[in-house]
Amino acid sequence: MYVALLRGINVNGHRMIRMADLRSLASGLGFEDVETYIQTGNVLLRSDGTEETVRSALEEALRGWFGEEVPVAVRTPEQLRDVAATCPFAPQRDTVVYVGFFVRPPDPSRTAELAQRLPRTGDEMQLGERHVYIHYRQGVHRSPLSNAFFERALGVDITSRNLRTVQALAAPARRLPQAADPDRGRL
Repeated sequence: MYVALLRGINVNGHRMIRMADLRSLASGLGFEDVETYIQTGNVLLRSDGTEETVRSALEEALRGWFGEEVPVAVRTPEQLRDVAATCPFAPQRDTVVYVGFFVRPPDPSRTAELAQRLPRTGDEMQLGERHVYIHYRQGVHRSPLSNAFFERALGVDITSRNLRTVQALAAPARRLPQAADPDRGRL
């Protein structure tokens, strides 16, 4: 079982795709037990392939659909459970915690330099090998610690999810809330 996290899907009216179409696209690639979770490009699927083959197949199909690159980070539910369980930040009143997933691991020399490039904010971050935890104290949209910031600083594509979404995706697919996908069953 894998969870594919698509970058920039159905956000701000950009790269719009119905979840039923996304499920059909993934099923058409031969993936099994395909489910989607909320509208932001989270696909759960079963494949005998590796993370890399799943990522490559989805990116190629999405490039054909949209006519542009759509980076995809692929993880197992177990990996997501570990990420959620080891999160160093607990959401507090008026704060939110996100996890940014790197499509590929960044170069260690760039991660070492990142601390020197961080803008001075009240936000906190902690790097993992394949992800970054971000504790937004004043809201995501007011922070300079965006996906674009990390992509420029680290030279890798990143897609972010709030901690609650990561926790939901870490659960087995059959336990995801069905109401979270309003176009489920519509083609």
